[in-house]
Amino acid sequence: QMTTIRCWHGAIAQKSYGIEKRYLCPPPMVHVSAGVNAKQIRAEQPHVTMSVIHEKVTGPQGENLMEQDCSLDDNLKCSFRNLHVTGTGSDSSKLFKLGLQVYLNKHSTMPTAIMDSNPIPIISKPSKKTAKAGNASCFILNGMSVSLLNRINAQTVRTKYMAVDNNAICAKIGSWSSFTIKMVKPPPAPSPVLYGSEIVLINDLTGIMTDRLIIRKVENGKVSRSGSGPVSQMQKIVLEHPDREDEMMNEDEAEFNGQNNSMPRRVARSQDSVAVDDFVCWTIAGIGMYIY
Repeated sequence: QMTTIRCWHGAIAQKSYGIEKRYLCPPPMVHVSAGVNAKQIRAEQPHVTMSVIHEKVTGPQGENLMEQDCSLDDNLKCSFRNLHVTGTGSDSSKLFKLGLQVYLNKHSTMPTAIMDSNPIPIISKPSKKTAKAGNASCFILNGMSVSLLNRINAQTVRTKYMAVDNNAICAKIGSWSSFTIKMVKPPPAPSPVLYGSEIVLINDLTGIMTDRLIIRKVENGKVSRSGSGPVSQMQKIVLEHPDREDEMMNEDEAEFNGQNNSMPRRVARSQDSVAVDDFVCWTIAGIGMYIY
């Protein structure tokens, strides 16, 4: 059986400034699908090196801080949590690439596979406003792969990602999953996902799908049910049940649970602007993938 190497990464990256490092979010993730050869590959203790191409920042020992090496776990997965971009090392400071070298044997000096990503746009900071029509790379498009993260009080150490574990959708600190976002009633041509639309999320590896959800925009700690317009990269959202608007998918196992004590109080449907807590909010980011 053929061995397949997949790498998922954010479709955009936020620029770091000085000593303030804004790590790639979600962290790039690699998965090796080896089928019947998986046991043999695990025994070889494989590892992967990822680097930010065209950028090099050296540490006190001369090491490349724009490169990270990671061992594959028992599921032949790994993620790179310490990579960031400065936007200063390439011909165009608005784009960069990720380079990947896969070593299926820990003693190998030559990589089994070498892969480069497509160019990835760099932004200064996520836009709180709707992106301009001409800047399509900032939109979340219908049929696009996305990652959703939950962060309490803007603390990186309290970040959870929507993931699939044991055939169930959950929120995890250590790993994340890629989901395809699809509008239930899509327009005839490819277009951005719109606030107020009913959507479903389909896990890209397992096909596990959520119930129908309504995507709402969050601004200044409040969700507006009358909000409209395209969904943009790295914006904060909530996901509501279409039949029970007082229930939102939260980070506590990423499930609907209107009786959960950690959920916000139920609110009248007539309320247009409703205050929400961080644990029911998700930041949505588009995902790119390349395969070897």
